[in-house]
Amino acid sequence: MVGRMLRHGIGTEKNVDKALEFLEDAVEHWHTRAAREIVDIYMNEPGYWNHTKVRSWAFRIVSEGYGSAMDVVADLYYEGVVFEYDEEKYLSTLELGAIYGNHECMHRFAEHLWENGPDHDAERAEELERGAAEGGHAGAQYGLYRLYRSSDPDEAAYWLRRSAMGGELSAMTDLAEEYATGGIVHVSNSMAVKWYSKAYEKDPLVQDKLEEMIAMLDPFEEPDYEDVDMLKKMAIEDDDIESFSPVGDHYMDRDNEDFDVNIATRWYTRGAKMGCTSCKEKLGIIMYCGIGRDADEKGALRYIEDAAFDRHPQAQYLMGIYYRRGKAVRKDLKMARRWFDRAAFLGSEDAARKLEEMEPTEEDSNEGLSALFGSEDEEAEI
Repeated sequence: MVGRMLRHGIGTEKNVDKALEFLEDAVEHWHTRAAREIVDIYMNEPGYWNHTKVRSWAFRIVSEGYGSAMDVVADLYYEGVVFEYDEEKYLSTLELGAIYGNHECMHRFAEHLWENGPDHDAERAEELERGAAEGGHAGAQYGLYRLYRSSDPDEAAYWLRRSAMGGELSAMTDLAEEYATGGIVHVSNSMAVKWYSKAYEKDPLVQDKLEEMIAMLDPFEEPDYEDVDMLKKMAIEDDDIESFSPVGDHYMDRDNEDFDVNIATRWYTRGAKMGCTSCKEKLGIIMYCGIGRDADEKGALRYIEDAAFDRHPQAQYLMGIYYRRGKAVRKDLKMARRWFDRAAFLGSEDAARKLEEMEPTEEDSNEGLSALFGSEDEEAEI
């Protein structure tokens, strides 16, 4: 995490050389995902382009079995920039990554095995796709939806919902269409609008379908909460951490007859403990604002700070508020500007307005970098 933050200037000044030191040290301690960031620096960071080092790291990833970075090497053989295009090496690297449990490699190699070529192996393809899907890969989840749609509609609907909630654009639009037509789920214009709206955030080209469904909405139609039982099952039985947040949202909706802040808080808390970034942010806001409880800005800081380091823009904005006001942390206007800057970069309009309000000469001598990272001697984390 520290290496990535230094590279992108999150909470501190950008320092790519220092980032590389942290990342290389992390790889030495078997935080192998750091190798992905190193390759990306030498491929895409202006002033650091170095194909020789990319090739060196690619060989190291394969030879030392850094499974979490294997798909990056496969891409190098497929793109034909650093290495010449080599389909055989591309596929063999995907297969090796799949053996090491890389979900992206499992999904892509499964897609290859589905094809009616000499390597066709439907049974193994399904096994790999399911393994990646159960590991949370949204593309693989969408693949299982397509596989089961005609033979097992309930199973298909389950994987389609998981994929859509995981951010797969095709799954969002297909789920919206399923609700619009009553394919493998019940007909619900409100749910169709919900998923077309989410898809529109990623792809404005769905605007026509969204407007068409909005025009068909019945203003007296009751809100559709059919998804909540499925979400609970996914959260509890499947350990799907991203399902905890929408379950909490269900109980935080004041228009919902199930509205209950205490139940919502319990779901957000469980999700936050499992690493759900949006749960951390929402739980922090509940504590910060005192929703259904006494305000606890100090207690909220732990959750908001965790979400901010996970690049959640609203949490980063709140970190700026903390440092500007000097509550629960020492007042530090320089740190406040840094957090507002990162939040604004990720799209927070509130943070952008705060930056405009702050005088450019405001300074504070607090030890901002050490407050964020600790000492340089601490072990690098990814």
